[in-house]
This record gives sequence, C-alpha cells and structure tokens, in this order.
Amino acid sequence: MAVGPKGDVFVSDLAEGRVIQIAANGNVIGTFSRKGKGPGELTTAGSMTFMGDSLFVFDYNQARISVFQIATRKFIRSFTATLPPFTQVSAVESELIALTTDSRTYTSVAVLSSSGSIARTEGVTPQFVKKNPRFLEALNQSAVAFRGNEVWSASEHSQSLYNWKRGSTVLTQELKIPVMWRRGVDEGVLLKVLQDSEKNALLVYDHSSPVALRFVAPDILALVTMDPRIVPPTAGMPNGKFTGQHHVTLVDIKGKRVCPEAKLPIVDDPLPKVDLVGDVLVVLQQASLKSGDAATALRRFKIDPKRCTWKPL
Repeated sequence: MAVGPKGDVFVSDLAEGRVIQIAANGNVIGTFSRKGKGPGELTTAGSMTFMGDSLFVFDYNQARISVFQIATRKFIRSFTATLPPFTQVSAVESELIALTTDSRTYTSVAVLSSSGSIARTEGVTPQFVKKNPRFLEALNQSAVAFRGNEVWSASEHSQSLYNWKRGSTVLTQELKIPVMWRRGVDEGVLLKVLQDSEKNALLVYDHSSPVALRFVAPDILALVTMDPRIVPPTAGMPNGKFTGQHHVTLVDIKGKRVCPEAKLPIVDDPLPKVDLVGDVLVVLQQASLKSGDAATALRRFKIDPKRCTWKPL
C-alpha cells in the first residue's frame, strides 16, 4: 500500500495483477492495469511510489517497473529493474530509489537510472550484516527517511537507526533504540539459525521488522515495526499463515530521547497494510459489518509527539 500525493490510497492486488485506487473517504476510484505479461500488464503488483503525476509499480516476477499516469490511469511506459523480490521502491525528488542491500559494497540504497539500471549506491549497513552476509538472502527489509541532505534508516538486522549524508557511504551517526514490548532484534537468536537451519528456520522471523520510517515533526522520527508470527501449515490450513503485530516508536534525533513503542490498535490477522504520511498513520485492515460479513476498513491515526512520555537514549 502507498498513499498518493493527494491522499488517495493505492493498494497492490497480487491476485488480479492490478492496483486499486481508493479515495480518502474509502470509495474505490478505479484500477490500474490487469493480470498479464504484455505492455502495461502486471503479474505481481509489488511496491509502489509516485513521481510528479505518475505512479511507478514494481513487478518483481517480470523484473520491471511500469509507469502509469495517475489522472487517467493509463499506461505510459515500462523499464527493466533487476531487483530482489519484494524490494521497496521510492522516489526522492526526481530520483527513483530501491531499498536493497548490496552484498559487495554493503550499501543500503540503490539509485536507479531512467532505464532501470543502478546508477549509484549509497548508505550504510549494520556490522552484523557484514559479518553474516548470508542473512541478506532471507532478510533484506529496511525503511528510510529523507530530509534535505540527510538520510536515516532502520534495518531488520539491527536495533539501531543509522544516519548518513545523501550520496555517501560513511556513517554519520548511530542511535540504538531500546526495546520494551516489541521483540526488537536479538543477534544471538539470528545466529542460532546458522547453527542449525533445519531446526531453527522459523527463528529467522523472530524479530521486529521495520515497516516505515518518517519525520512526523522537526527532528522527530516515527518508526513503525512489525513483529511477524508464522503459523506452520496444518491439515485445515495447508499454506500456513503470516500475521504480525505493529508498534510505533518516536525518536527525537536532536534531543537524543525516545518515546517507547506503543502497540497499534489494529488487527494482526490478516496482516494489515500500513503507511506513514507526515504525522498521519494510514492503515488498511480487515473489518466486520454489523451483519457479520467481512469488509475492508481504511483507518487514520494522528501521531502527536506532545502526548509522549519521553525517555533519554
């Protein structure tokens, strides 16, 4: 899910190979694309971003990004983008970026050219990744926040937030974020997977994964994390189930203080979609009508740092 420049919500429909556009009031405005491999068609409508009046959709099965005009929902063009599956794409001013860790350079952001090739890389990665690069095959989730010439990032390999200057690969600042109720990241638990991958395979998900990172006020970052839960396949549920509990933590990067994580009052099964826009948290989740029938709810939460009980880092 991604929130557009005018507040509309855009949702990837993997089953139908399309993107659904929903107005701020919850009404469905229309759809982009359809299932297929032809021009303007999608097989896996993955992450999305916006640049100007265009919607960019990453189709990871076809390793390409398709571009649509938002106003008309018409297909404009597509270009090859050889990126790992489920890579998050985003736009920063006039640049298209991909959040993916390069195991050769240990950078965390790839800036894409207009043809989809990687023009350059930037950013930093946790020391744990450099010591244990095998985890990049299974864990590559990150979130970034841009503000002028500075970038902050969160990784599912670390308990810290990392800061660097745009275009740089040098760490400027690291802030270790405490854990109270969410799982956080325990390097010892992750290393157990290397010791016995067959026995401890599910432990690779036993940590907090970053979902979104944004500035919600001057010098204050909001970090949304998810604690995944994997339900193994059973006779009644042959494909198993993936759910997750979400928390939000506020970090004052200038005052070096933290507002400990709060559990979001949203469902965790089925897994909701979450995005941050300014100081508003947007959630798409399953709900129930008075009749008992299943429905979809679009919810918004205001994040107010003034209501926090701050603790020093």
